Amino acid sequence: LPTGQGAFEVRFGNSPAITTAANFVTVGDGFASAGQSNACGRAAGVVAPVASNFTATKLGRDGVWKPLTEANTRAGSFDEDASARGSFYGALSNRLQARGVPVFFIPCALGGVGINEYARYGPLPSSPATLYGDVFQAHLASGGLRAIIFYQGETDASNGSSQASYATALNTLVNNWW
Repeated sequence: LPTGQGAFEVRFGNSPAITTAANFVTVGDGFASAGQSNACGRAAGVVAPVASNFTATKLGRDGVWKPLTEANTRAGSFDEDASARGSFYGALSNRLQARGVPVFFIPCALGGVGINEYARYGPLPSSPATLYGDVFQAHLASGGLRAIIFYQGETDASNGSSQASYATALNTLVNNWW
């Protein structure tokens, strides 16, 4: 499909009367947001996304695609997190869409977790019951991601993790996602 946004209808080849449609489909660059609280939307500032030719979208925690919003309340926050106070996703969407490509985001972060909680669970890496699997499912739900934004490390530093052990865990995680 060409880059853009709009309605999308699919017809069944053997029975053209059978159709299904989605009123708001985005074909552009997708980003999963993983990490801990700052990736959830617990930052001090709020920059609202500005619609240009496109409307930035997100996959809500309820599994519904919707316009990206940014506010310091749970209902209007990027992540719909109970502790939401704002995030950088509105500002990021503005900068990215200035290139003329629509963007979408999928929140997959969880506050207060260490990097090892994102480790790949070997027997079932796609399980949405794990943080690794949550990101994996975001990739599947979106049809493909441009990148994973991983904003994490505070918990590991507070718990005394060495720089070397964190770097090893981060490299392993990136290699597994790749």
